[in-house]
Amino acid sequence: MLRNTFFTISVMLALLLVVSARADYEAGQQAWDAGRTHEALTQWQASAATGDRRAMLALGRLHLQGLGVLQDYVEAHKWFNLAASRGDTEALAERDALTEKMAPAQVAEAQALARVWRPGEVQVSSVPEETIGGDAEPPRVTVTAEPTTGATSADTETISTETQGAPAAMDSTPASDASSDVGPGAALEPKCAAMEEGAECWKELTDKSGCHVWDNHYFAELTVTWSGPCAGGVIVGEGTLVWTKDGKSTSTTGTASGTASDGKRHGHWVYRYADGTVAEGPYVDGKKHGHWVERAADGTVAEGPYVDGKKHGDWVVRFTSGSVQEGPFVDGKKHGHWVERAADGTVAEGPYVDGKKHGDWVERAADGTVAEGPYVDGKEHGKWVINHPKIVMEGPFVNGKEHGNWVWRTAKGDVLAGRYVDGKKHGHWLKLIFSFRQGAEPSCGFDNYDQDRIIGSGDLPMEECSVIENAGTAPSTTPSEDEASLDSGRRNASGYSVVYGRWG
Repeated sequence: MLRNTFFTISVMLALLLVVSARADYEAGQQAWDAGRTHEALTQWQASAATGDRRAMLALGRLHLQGLGVLQDYVEAHKWFNLAASRGDTEALAERDALTEKMAPAQVAEAQALARVWRPGEVQVSSVPEETIGGDAEPPRVTVTAEPTTGATSADTETISTETQGAPAAMDSTPASDASSDVGPGAALEPKCAAMEEGAECWKELTDKSGCHVWDNHYFAELTVTWSGPCAGGVIVGEGTLVWTKDGKSTSTTGTASGTASDGKRHGHWVYRYADGTVAEGPYVDGKKHGHWVERAADGTVAEGPYVDGKKHGDWVVRFTSGSVQEGPFVDGKKHGHWVERAADGTVAEGPYVDGKKHGDWVERAADGTVAEGPYVDGKEHGKWVINHPKIVMEGPFVNGKEHGNWVWRTAKGDVLAGRYVDGKKHGHWLKLIFSFRQGAEPSCGFDNYDQDRIIGSGDLPMEECSVIENAGTAPSTTPSEDEASLDSGRRNASGYSVVYGRWG
């Protein structure tokens, strides 16, 4: 009794399934004829999920021509193969014709997809309706009105399946010739898993096995998810990528373009970093290309062009403090003449080479101080002159620190001369001091330093200081009567060091 009841229910469900499939297919054809692309696609997806070969043929043609979906030969071959295995001769012919246009790896991938397909597992990536057709009449997709039977091919092989009720799929090449690396993305090379960090490669998504995104700088510990659709083993259409490492995530939203075999970012994208930074601009063929605007969480804004994934051209960086930096990038590095304006009025300008200050720079402070000298590989290196309105300091830098013989000279003629070692006064320094009192004789003295610390002082005969009397370059300004002189020894020497320190 129970067996008969189950049999009756099974027959009724099967009949309902056939009626539903037919209704879905015919409703899809009516929607297509009326220009309702998205509705037609939805109906045919539902019908194909029940095993309707007419809907499978329609889906194959949509993917083949890129009508309502992204063009994808792998998906088209899969649907033609599934329809042909159910006896559709048109699908068989179209599948065989398409095989001639595909690479062997693509055919193997399509066959693998057909093998694992089960009723109810239809996943088709559509594109937004507004991008399809416009006011033009959509191309008509016609399929066989009534199913035919007996489709065969001498050079095809039926793939058996152990799942009861699941239809067999047909391959257009012998199974022995199929690639062992099958499934979505099998033909994509290189894969990140086999590459060293920093390489450009196809990275597999964490949340969608077999789906990949093009990674311009591979890092093994980064994981990535994608909210949008996948086809042919890569991301397609609109969606959001989320890159995560150590619990911190960066999201990028935009469109993966082209055919499914492309799968690279294209068009306008928006980056959102965990710290609040937002960057947006265009991608072309998977690389940043065009004008980008990058807003840091602290309010700093940088904008300028990318070319083939690297900053290239004139950029402007505006800091929340009011400082502004302007200059060119070449292949991702600062290169050429830059101008850097600080909020307090200080202006520095000079050349960068491969991302580092290199060459002669001029730095003008708001108080009138001017420092001039060379940089080498990002550090002061060579002779510098720091001209404050009341004192001039000149001497060599080595790797960013004062090193060698320096001379300090005030407008009234005071001179302090000696040696720096690794940025600190060290050894015997002479000092020639001129009094403010009219007619007073100058004095000659010395300070002995041990890494900026005075360890001894004294007076010397005037002839000892004659060698430094005309050394250095005096400021152009005239000192005021209340100006402190080097005559007060340690305190004023230290004070001028502070004035210089703003440039050190």
